[in-house]
Amino acid sequence: MADVLTLDQFAKQMDHAARKLNSEIRADLRKAGKAAADDMRALIAPYSKKIPVTIRVNTAGNFSVMITIGGPGIPETILLEFGNKGGEAKATFRHPVFAPAGTHGARVRDDGTPILWVEQPKHPYVLPVVVMRGPWVAEIMQGSLAKAFQPSV
Repeated sequence: MADVLTLDQFAKQMDHAARKLNSEIRADLRKAGKAAADDMRALIAPYSKKIPVTIRVNTAGNFSVMITIGGPGIPETILLEFGNKGGEAKATFRHPVFAPAGTHGARVRDDGTPILWVEQPKHPYVLPVVVMRGPWVAEIMQGSLAKAFQPSV
């Protein structure tokens, strides 16, 4: 009978550790995600008024965090980070702007609106944060695991 009680106690301790681990990791992921999102907002704010307010942090499932950026009508979220398709290695990206009538080099749309294509510098704000925060996030996760497996008192 002692073996059954010991096994039952072990199972309860493992269940407790699993719940504690889930709680610790979820809280730490949210903390890490919030810090990364704050860093992203700070990096992109000098170049965009729209993007910083679209950066959101959500925990998904037990062991993941998702940072969403942008939405409909905000194509610059991708352009400022990655540039045009195939232009990852370039420091700039091209995009159209409305041009005053008679602007040299402007093309005219079907509706008569003059459009001029311009080069604009990219301003990455996601990858630099991932690189900078990676070691810190790993440290937080190791701490979560250590806390979860501490003997309960």
